[in-house]
Amino acid sequence: MKKALRICLLASSLVVLAGCAPQTLQSTPTQSYRVGQRINATPGGVILSSQTGTIRTVRRWVGILNSPDGWETTTGNDSSFLRKELLYSGISGSTIEIGYREFRGGMAAPAFYQSAKYDLSASKAISFQNFRFEVDSADNNGMTGTLISDGTTTASATATSSPAVPQGKDTLMAERLAKERSCSPQPKAILSGKGAGFEAYMVSCTNGDALSIRCEFGNCRVLQ
Repeated sequence: MKKALRICLLASSLVVLAGCAPQTLQSTPTQSYRVGQRINATPGGVILSSQTGTIRTVRRWVGILNSPDGWETTTGNDSSFLRKELLYSGISGSTIEIGYREFRGGMAAPAFYQSAKYDLSASKAISFQNFRFEVDSADNNGMTGTLISDGTTTASATATSSPAVPQGKDTLMAERLAKERSCSPQPKAILSGKGAGFEAYMVSCTNGDALSIRCEFGNCRVLQ
């Protein structure tokens, strides 16, 4: 009889201990970007971020002395949680600099930080790791663009592309000059002619006027 009683008490204890084990109430996958979205960033700011992993809501027993019902519920990143960030580090001439940093399990991981430079006069499309985005404009005040692909999904051409605009090696310089002249918040310089050592551009302004710009060996000026 005593042996049977001990078995019953042991079984009851196991049930209680099992009931007090941590319980995962919710496990939520996360993704913080959308292919085809517009992107913009100020110098030092985040162009886009990519989060993978799981946010878990866990309920665990802490005892009735620490909680009214004896349970504590917490929410946080699990060990597989990974956040990637692309940063706009500024532009010098037509060369744009992109920074990269990682957070693993909610903690910064400096060993994975990187930096890369791209010549926008050669191409406004930038590929970094599995991401590809196209820069619309960039200067020391910020940049704008469109996320084209994340390596798995590619935005449709109708959603991200505009008709091809003739460009030259001084396109960015011409657009920067037009912006300084308050022609347009995001001017588009169209290459209208070129010759030995010079390029000519036309820029439509928001007030209906147009600027005629001539660039010679990287120096641009508005023609009166």
